[in-house]
Order: sequence, then structure tokens, then C-alpha cells
Amino acid sequence: MAGSRWNIAVEQIPAEDGLDVHLSEQPSFFDFNQEDVFWREPIEWSGTIQRFGADIYCRGTSRADIVQPCSRCLKDVSLTLKVGATFFFIPDRPVEGEGNEEVEVASEESDMYVYDGGEVGLREPVRDSLIMAVPLQPFCREDCQGLCSRCGADLNDGPCGCAPEAVDSRWEVLARARLRGPLSTEKG
Repeated sequence: MAGSRWNIAVEQIPAEDGLDVHLSEQPSFFDFNQEDVFWREPIEWSGTIQRFGADIYCRGTSRADIVQPCSRCLKDVSLTLKVGATFFFIPDRPVEGEGNEEVEVASEESDMYVYDGGEVGLREPVRDSLIMAVPLQPFCREDCQGLCSRCGADLNDGPCGCAPEAVDSRWEVLARARLRGPLSTEKG
């Protein structure tokens, strides 16, 4: 199975030098399940895996090309995601000979994963880092005008011809008001 390359046997990781890895796989392997994001192939990860006793440290870069709709006008936006990530794997069970003490792990720069069976699986951490990098509101361009709320015309192509919306009379005073300088709560 092609995806099995993403499972690295702990015993194959040299203790001193680590292991340099370059992996590539089809988007279907990652099961992204995101409605509005089309993942192009291939998804890649390059990095170094190091072993410190039973703990595994991975540092690398994920790369993926995606297409998703612009948040304003719905045109396709093509993006390349390059995500540098660091993650640790710790064994599911304590290693023989080590104490059974509780250890609190805190890190802002890495993610923690548990491995079992003598293999670390890179699929999940790479998938997680890529999903977190997908923009929530992508734009085809910074000044995208979006779609007309009445007729749905793309306002980037020019005015649509719809009459401007009338201002609700209850808000008319605020629409005419001009604030001069910052508001102050100090009593003078």
C-alpha cells in the first residue's frame, strides 16, 4: 500500500543522526472531507525525524495546492500551502524500565501525538497542519467587490444596474453624523 510509507518504524530511525524523509501522496489518502476545498495532487512532506529514547521528534514542511471559492465573489482561488510544522510522538505505554510517573507536556510550537506498535504515522499530523493552514476567507484579490446582494452580479465586472438601497430612516441621523476625533468618557 502506497500510504504505508507514511508509517515509519521507530527502530529504523537512527538515534544520533535522525532520518531525512520526503513523502508524497494523493489527496484521497488524507481524507480531508472539506466541502469547499479542492485538494490538488500531490500532497508532500519533507523533513527530519529524530529519536530520543522512545520519544520521536519530527520537523518538516508540508506542501499542497488547493482551490477554493473566493469569500466575496465565489470565483476559484488557487493557493499553494507551505506549512512548517514540528510534532512529537510519545509511546502509548511507558517504556520498560522507565518510571510510571505523570508528565505534563506544554508546547506552543509543536503538536503531540501518541504512537503504538513501534511505528509513527505521519499522515495525521501532516493532515492536521494542512487543514489548519487553509484560509477561512480566501479572496481572489484584496479589493474584490463581491456579488450584488440583490441580483447576484459580479461587481468586479462593473456596476450591476440595481438601484442603491434606501437608508432606513431610523439610521439616517447616524449616516449623516461625522465623529470628530476619538470619543472620550472623561468628565471635564
